[in-house]
Amino acid sequence: MEVTVCCPVFPTEDKLSVETALANLFLIQKLEEQETENHIELKALWNDSSSLSSIRQRIHELRIIDVVRKRLVSNWDDLNAMTHLCFEKQAACVDKLRVVDDAQETPPLGFIEIAIRFQNTSEFENFLNWFTPRTSNGRMADH
Repeated sequence: MEVTVCCPVFPTEDKLSVETALANLFLIQKLEEQETENHIELKALWNDSSSLSSIRQRIHELRIIDVVRKRLVSNWDDLNAMTHLCFEKQAACVDKLRVVDDAQETPPLGFIEIAIRFQNTSEFENFLNWFTPRTSNGRMADH
């Protein structure tokens, strides 16, 4: 599994604030910076799911497991064995977590995108069951 977190920093934004937004959601040890034509792209890379433990915990605490699972499944690209999930950057700046349906909405300051590449569909399904297990009436089923 390969996890990539990307977030744009536009000229009107304070880079430190965007870095704080990322730190509010993820345990990031190293951020790469890449300049594009009209903004800076901040990026972090991991090769395991441990980097997503803190955000997984918040998703469970906020009881948005079903929403997140639905987005991960609907964004699944079988051909490339990858999926992605987007969070509103502005909400993350104030330590809030808001899932964005990137097919339907574009927040004014953009979003933080998590792209996750898997070896195969089976690895994706195992991840999905760990990250966003099936629920019953919005609550995790007892094991």
